[in-house]
Parts: sequence; structure tokens; C-alpha cells
Amino acid sequence: HPLRVGRLTASRVGAMLAKTKSGPSAQRADLLWELVCERLTGESAERDFTPTRAMQRGIDMEVMAVAVFEAETGSLVTPGGFLEHEGCLAGVSPDGLIDGIELLEVKCPTTKMMVAWHQLAPDEVPKQHLPQLTHALWVSGLPAVTLFGWDDRLPDGLQTFTRRLRRQDVDVDAHEAAVRDFLAEVDAALDDLHTLQKERTHGQETD
Repeated sequence: HPLRVGRLTASRVGAMLAKTKSGPSAQRADLLWELVCERLTGESAERDFTPTRAMQRGIDMEVMAVAVFEAETGSLVTPGGFLEHEGCLAGVSPDGLIDGIELLEVKCPTTKMMVAWHQLAPDEVPKQHLPQLTHALWVSGLPAVTLFGWDDRLPDGLQTFTRRLRRQDVDVDAHEAAVRDFLAEVDAALDDLHTLQKERTHGQETD
């Protein structure tokens, strides 16, 4: 968790990209100031929350979902840890590494969501997770990420959902440009605060 502080992570990238009809959203501004505060204090500004029943079920079922994925594919999944981008303050915490060469993101959604995913085209990735997956590919530099959904409440044949996204399937360069622009805004805001700090500290010393 300390490694996440001050970095743009995959779980927060959706807020960075959020827009309204008139431009960037309040979510984006909130994220910017959260990252500024984290860099100033060294403490996480991510909000504590009480998960809903559905969210807690998803958390509790994740380990089992990974086991189901391994059984279905014959692949070995190892812990993903936290991956840092080499060039800027960004990172990602994948749910696992598939055979050490590709990323795995596991979801245990509501049954309603799972049924909706089954209505997608064979190569279509759920839109709400595309920013997260793209960010994971960019940060890791790995060739592909698999989104695996599991809901054991559904009948056989509908319990799993799999989509594999390759680097060439998304515009990684455009994502990188958007992230770097956003992080430059974070840096600028931080520089302004450091300047203010120096001015006030110098004023106190003069007094």
C-alpha cells in the first residue's frame, strides 16, 4: 500500500479520464488533489469505504476465481504484486501473472453484470474495465492482459467470462500521453505549493 502513495494506479485511472460535456470532471480534479496531498504527506488519500454486500462477495471469491481460471486454462497464476512504471509515478496491482508472462485481472461481479457481459461481442471488453486494463498493459510492458469473470451462481456454461486484451488492441501511446499530461498537472500544483511554502517559511524567518 505505501508503494501506491502519490502514484496514478489502475484503479484510479478511470477518474483521470472522466469527462463532462464541458470538459474534465470533478472526479479528475479530486484525483489530482488527492495525489498532491499524498506526495506532500506521504500518506494515502484514498477514501476508506465500507464495501457493499456484493463488493465483499467479490473480494471473498477472488482466490477461488483464480483457482477456477487455472483449472480451466492449465496456466499457473502467481501473485502480481505492485508494478511501478519506470519513467513516471504510475503503477498497477494486477491480480496475478499468468505463467509469468501475461497479466490477469479477476472480477466476481453481480449476476446481472455477468449476464450483461455475456451479451457482448466475442472480442468486446467491458467498457468500464478498459481504462484499467490499458493502464496495466502500459505500466507492465507485458504483451497481454486477461479479464476473467466468475459467478458460481449461474448454471454451467455461463459461470465464466474471459477476454484477452493484447497491447496492439489498444492505443497505449495515447494512454501514456494522457497520463503524462495529467501527472504534469499534479507536478505543477505541487510546485506551486512548494513555492508558497518557501515564501511563508522565509517570511517567518525574516520576522
